[in-house]
Amino acid sequence: MRWIAYVVLLLTLAITCSAVSADQARSRVTGMYTDMRYVAEAGDVVGTEIFVVAGLHGGQAVNYFVYCQTSHGMPDPPVLVPATVSGPKLEFELPMPWGRFIGDVVGNAIVGEFQGNKTRVRLLRGSSYWQ
Repeated sequence: MRWIAYVVLLLTLAITCSAVSADQARSRVTGMYTDMRYVAEAGDVVGTEIFVVAGLHGGQAVNYFVYCQTSHGMPDPPVLVPATVSGPKLEFELPMPWGRFIGDVVGNAIVGEFQGNKTRVRLLRGSSYWQ
């Protein structure tokens, strides 16, 4: 009978650990988010890509960075900037006309707005257009 208690305990731990891992994966901000695409009729590439990455500073504090590229026909040069992440909230600053970006990770997407030109985006997590 004692072995049954151990099996139940192990199963409970396994289920709890997988639930925590699933929650962490859902709330993870890092990754590639994009709506960039090719428009054949116009011969243009349009959209936005935001790649959120993390790095350790001194082995302790996590710093976030955003690699961002926008395109309205011809792709702009990509920009690497520091970012602030607090839970699902993401903020970073691009050169004008884009300005400050304020958004949230909602499910498998980043939803937010570039304050400089009031451009709202909903970028899905996925592979880069360039892959």
